[in-house]
Amino acid sequence: MRSIKNQLFMGLLVVFWVVSGELHGQSGTLTTTLAGGINNVGAMFDVKALSNIEIDSFDVRFSPTLTGLPTSVQVWALNTPGSHASLANRTSSANWNLLATVPVPSSSTVFPLNLNLAYPILAGSTQAFYITVANSGMRLWDSPGPLSGTLFASNSDLEFYVGHSGTHFNANMGGQVWNGNIHYTALPTLSDDISMLSVDVPAVASVSCFPGGVSEPVSIAVRNMGLNPVPANSLLTLFYQVGNNAPVSEFVFTPNVLNTGDIFSYVFTRRANLSAIGATNLTATVVYGLDLNSSNDMASVQVPSGGRLRVTSYPFIEDFNVTTTGSTSEPPLGFGNESTDSIGPFSDWLFRNDATPSFGTGPLADHSTGISGMGGYAYVEGNGAVAPINLRTPCFDLSGLSNPICRFWVHSDNANGNTNANQLNIDVISYPFGFLTTDVTPSISHLGSAWILHVVDLSPFAGQMIQLVFRGNTSIGGSGHDIAIDDLSVSGLQATPGQAPQPGLAVLDLNNPFNINGNTVDLGFGGPYFTSVAEGGTLLFHIEGTPLQTILLLGGPLNPVVASFPGIGSMDIGGPVDPITGIPSAITVLADGAISFGLDGFFVTAVDGQFDFATSVPSLPPGLRITFQAVIASSAMVSMKLSNAVEVTF
Repeated sequence: MRSIKNQLFMGLLVVFWVVSGELHGQSGTLTTTLAGGINNVGAMFDVKALSNIEIDSFDVRFSPTLTGLPTSVQVWALNTPGSHASLANRTSSANWNLLATVPVPSSSTVFPLNLNLAYPILAGSTQAFYITVANSGMRLWDSPGPLSGTLFASNSDLEFYVGHSGTHFNANMGGQVWNGNIHYTALPTLSDDISMLSVDVPAVASVSCFPGGVSEPVSIAVRNMGLNPVPANSLLTLFYQVGNNAPVSEFVFTPNVLNTGDIFSYVFTRRANLSAIGATNLTATVVYGLDLNSSNDMASVQVPSGGRLRVTSYPFIEDFNVTTTGSTSEPPLGFGNESTDSIGPFSDWLFRNDATPSFGTGPLADHSTGISGMGGYAYVEGNGAVAPINLRTPCFDLSGLSNPICRFWVHSDNANGNTNANQLNIDVISYPFGFLTTDVTPSISHLGSAWILHVVDLSPFAGQMIQLVFRGNTSIGGSGHDIAIDDLSVSGLQATPGQAPQPGLAVLDLNNPFNINGNTVDLGFGGPYFTSVAEGGTLLFHIEGTPLQTILLLGGPLNPVVASFPGIGSMDIGGPVDPITGIPSAITVLADGAISFGLDGFFVTAVDGQFDFATSVPSLPPGLRITFQAVIASSAMVSMKLSNAVEVTF
């Protein structure tokens, strides 16, 4: 008997799923005006429903004089029915909910957002919306300047009232009319109509690595959209369904009377299994015996159960390539802009393949191709003047990776040099507890007009699940300082047994060499380092040590750790070690600062401890390799330090 009942119930449920949506009302559009005369960043306005409606989407008009902007549009709704007009609502996001962020290509026309908000407004209710763009290019009309709160446009279903405009959540300019179209659906005005308003839990952050569990709570909210009250102790049948799994049903009696517009929240006693990795749709449905409209009985939410993309195979490489010219705020797979950090124009990381819009403030092209219109990179726009601007990476499972490191290239050229420079910081979130470690590497500010390699040592997080957070800050500098990153990789550090640079004591930088992990000398990783130079090119020696000390420049074959001297360093050049002296053979002294005249006389560190020397490359046999290493020694040879070694291929 129970089996027959279950089959009948499931059959009725399938029928219900199929027929839901039959009673949708008529679609409508209310145009405010397209006669815009000025530009601004955002506009708040009120609408009043004359019948039960659902706001579906908006069309936004941009300035025809803009090129390549805006990059995104945000739609917000006041979280309770009523007007936006109070000062608190116009100057703070605390009472607003972000409904959607839409990337926008280069456009100077009325742009359809193509949303499916299904945002309900009961007949007679006022609802406030806020639409803002990532620049000052949204069109508004201000002549002859109607007062805020004035009815401006209407039809039989909806009224639009003049609001306020201004910069992001600083809407203090009255009498400006937002340009655009409001798309809605007129719902049947029925005596009995219960709707599934929302799925509130789980609300797993889209940029989280928290794994979904096998027993996660599910909370929903239903609303009385009908004219009649729903009596206390009325039976509601509630369902939720995870993906294509079998629906879960529970019978619930309303604890109180639900008058028109009242909301009833419920937490299912049976929990959901959200342990599968990857995004999953969770759909909730309400059935009420007297309900005359099934079109609004269902709501869904995408739950990124198991977190974002999990990386377990290395090296991981992201080149941020984009296929269209101009900025987009749509990140690559597994990356995510945080919706909870900053608000306002340019409060997200953007992605493009040509020069940043404010020419000369960022890279002209990406790092790997160097050709405008090809490749791509991620950047924060200096015009935003906001902080923080957080970009999270995928989830990196470091359990099988030895000595993990992250490498990426940075372009950070401030028009004012180091004065009032914007900043980039790198944080790490480690799981399962979501612990935040800030500033795992020193802040990056002004670097110059070239792409610079940067390496982050992730070995403190070996064996853990982590995310990197690239935290931009454009509130320090001005609009002349964009910061970009490109060609990000995560991999294991290979062993580098050679002598590492000894900062402040002995450092050799020769034509910007790299070690086998791609690390530059300034990052302080072990050597040896490698570079190349063509015939007729220039060798640029940069040596650092203690001030006014002798520099011995040595040359010979590469032979890492051929000899090690405690407190001094390791010799990475030379042949077999002489058993009597303990010094490797086949080493040539190329310059000796102990001699006070000629070329050797130059090889002494200056008062700042640095020495720079350039020499052109003569005609040499192709493929010739010479390794250089420096010794910083006192004139009496009482103390000395060995620099890192650099092998040059000619």
